[in-house]
Amino acid sequence: MLDLKRRNVVVAANVECVRCDVFQGAFDFAGGGCYGSKEYPKAKEQADYNLKYRIAVALLDDQVGPAQLQPARIQAPDAQALLARVEVRPDEHFTPRYPRELNARITICTKDQRILVKEQLGWEGGLANPMSWDRTVEKFHWLSEPFADEDLRNRLIETVQQLDTRPILGSHGSTRPGSTHCRLSENSPRYSVIRPGSYDASQDPGRRSSLVLIGWQGRPTLLLRHEANLCLASFGARWLFAPSPQSRS
Repeated sequence: MLDLKRRNVVVAANVECVRCDVFQGAFDFAGGGCYGSKEYPKAKEQADYNLKYRIAVALLDDQVGPAQLQPARIQAPDAQALLARVEVRPDEHFTPRYPRELNARITICTKDQRILVKEQLGWEGGLANPMSWDRTVEKFHWLSEPFADEDLRNRLIETVQQLDTRPILGSHGSTRPGSTHCRLSENSPRYSVIRPGSYDASQDPGRRSSLVLIGWQGRPTLLLRHEANLCLASFGARWLFAPSPQSRS
């Protein structure tokens, strides 16, 4: 979507309509299919897995990140007006190729009579196109800058680079089954090392945001965990790091 927009210098005000063709599962889950309408999102939970909103806000803001999932942005008149001109449809050719391939086709029709089309086969960060280390670090800085200063971010990156060889220091008893605690250095806050399946986010309603480091399919990956109801361990990570209960204030 963003590549098509940028390459053709598309301005949101000049967009007549947008069509997004996807495999059936994506349509059902995020396009208004059997799991319900995607019209009129008001909250993050309604916009996060909503292709109509994500396409509209990408055209408007030239990015889709945490700022675009704030209620004020979701409910803004420009976003609501543009998403009403976005159509999501299941594609009979994409559907049988799922889950081997997760494909999509975007068609933008502009008010000056241009028809712009891009077919996306897979995505950056998928199994067939792993995100490079440099791109992973770039995305981590973008997502975590509001929550951590540069020194902490750099120490987290260094730790993940050495994740498979770095010993866990300063182990303590834990309030979470299956977890231990470690420090990035003797003067840094402790972090919980949470093994997959051992963390019940519903038992931790007080924390809304934390930095998360995971080893994903043997490759260190850096993510930002936001909202207590998101448990990245369920995605198959080998490790999750989050501030330990004793380090919160």
